[in-house]
Amino acid sequence: MSMDGKPNVAVLTVTFDNDLKWLDKSWRSYSAFCKNYSSYNVIIDDHEKDCEQSCGFLKANDINYHTDTEAKYITTGYVRQQYMKFFCDKYVPVDTDWICHVDSDSIFLEEHTPDVYFSESGKPIMLIESYDHINKTHIGENNDHWRRIITDALKLEEPVEYEFMRRMPLIYPKWLFEEVRQWFIDNHGMTIFEYLNDLDTFSEYNFLGAYCWKYHHDLYEWVDIGNDSSEWKDIPFMQEYSHQDSLEKEKLIQYLLGSPSIYTWMKDVIAAAEKNECNLDGIEHKHYSFNRNKALRNLYRMLLIVAHPHVEQDWLK
Repeated sequence: MSMDGKPNVAVLTVTFDNDLKWLDKSWRSYSAFCKNYSSYNVIIDDHEKDCEQSCGFLKANDINYHTDTEAKYITTGYVRQQYMKFFCDKYVPVDTDWICHVDSDSIFLEEHTPDVYFSESGKPIMLIESYDHINKTHIGENNDHWRRIITDALKLEEPVEYEFMRRMPLIYPKWLFEEVRQWFIDNHGMTIFEYLNDLDTFSEYNFLGAYCWKYHHDLYEWVDIGNDSSEWKDIPFMQEYSHQDSLEKEKLIQYLLGSPSIYTWMKDVIAAAEKNECNLDGIEHKHYSFNRNKALRNLYRMLLIVAHPHVEQDWLK
């Protein structure tokens, strides 16, 4: 706990050289907008020298980082970075209470404190969505892929009921990770390294959420986003996909960091439109996401150009 009695929340990111241009922006957004966090931490590996540039960046910016020397032996790269997250308790300060997981290609948007992750009861909020609801709203898609993986990993007799990766950042207690590593030994008869090394895909955040749902249900305030009456706090955070529409998203993030007031302006425009029952092409103020809503990105760009006309030609280059 901090001196004011609030939990110490540490940010943690797993990264490698291919995501360095995104990590740079993520780090800048943390520096600009995050207040009262206890630390910022990065994990890299030494797999075929794929983190050499990242190492130089981290040193140059005096960022606390650690190298996981075991991860390189995980065969699949996608699983390798997930494996490192199961050891994140070893890579944050000892007085950390909660670890806030942030991907390299995500940024914070507004000044805030870690209070945004917690409800009035003091519990962190975890968004969930039932697979029944997902199957109704995403007809024709293979929605049971992660469900099968997590059901098998948890050794459940019935399929896991919920999807637990509905929003980032995701926050977990520091003590959870050592417990989970021991759980794999006790229940699968193998280490988490041995378990993950046999897989070509996994979902670490879904597993951690489902594990807490089963074994530590009272730890979180669970909010089902499939329930139309459910409400949750907006978090000033943008989750992106670094390898999709790369140039457009890179410019978007660059301008969000350079002109954060325009983002606030956009929120006000949306809120005013909803209050006056105006249609903004289906853009909602509460549950928006840049990575899923091109109309939202276009609205931001339009408002940005209104405020800074010179941006128009630069954006189209």
